[in-house]
Amino acid sequence: MSLEQILVKIKKAAVRLAAAETEVKNRALQQIADRLLEREEAIFRANEADLERSRAENLAAPLLKRLKFDAAKLAEVV
Repeated sequence: MSLEQILVKIKKAAVRLAAAETEVKNRALQQIADRLLEREEAIFRANEADLERSRAENLAAPLLKRLKFDAAKLAEVV
């Protein structure tokens, strides 16, 4: 599936979710949070790879700080 196809699906789902009842929205948000927690190690590895590439490209320190996604930021998102 291409990125464009995924984005089309996301947009359609967002429209349906916006019209959904609060209980449905809350369940959807809980499922998203659960999936993020299940994949936290993969997320952190991917973020570290992004940080390494950005350091190699001499990205400014404040931007590197904003790019870092660690356990504290994941907790905020969840």
